[in-house]
Amino acid sequence: ISMAPIQSSIQFDVPGMGGFKYKDLMISNEGKLINYLNVQSYIDFSLVAFEQMINNGYVPNIINMGMISSQNINKCCEEIKKIKKKYPNVGGVYNWEYFDAKPSSKEWCMYMKQSLL
Repeated sequence: ISMAPIQSSIQFDVPGMGGFKYKDLMISNEGKLINYLNVQSYIDFSLVAFEQMINNGYVPNIINMGMISSQNINKCCEEIKKIKKKYPNVGGVYNWEYFDAKPSSKEWCMYMKQSLL
């Protein structure tokens, strides 16, 4: 099971668009079945934001950092490299508007693959 919470819901335990706190869900019997949180990191795709999620009780391997195509891919690559270096078991990355990824969808995948190695 995967879910796509907004970033602040995971960083600060505020109810997200679903109207509930993810931390409450994660400790429930149903929440224990969640494999990934595809976190909508559209405002702050950074090591600092990732660490705030970890410090709030979430484990690195379930967090997929999400970006949108309009975010600076070079900056995002640098941040994911920092995250991967400090947390080698990070869940991964994704692009919400993959069809419009810059410089192209294929190149976006290659950049992210390189950043996660």
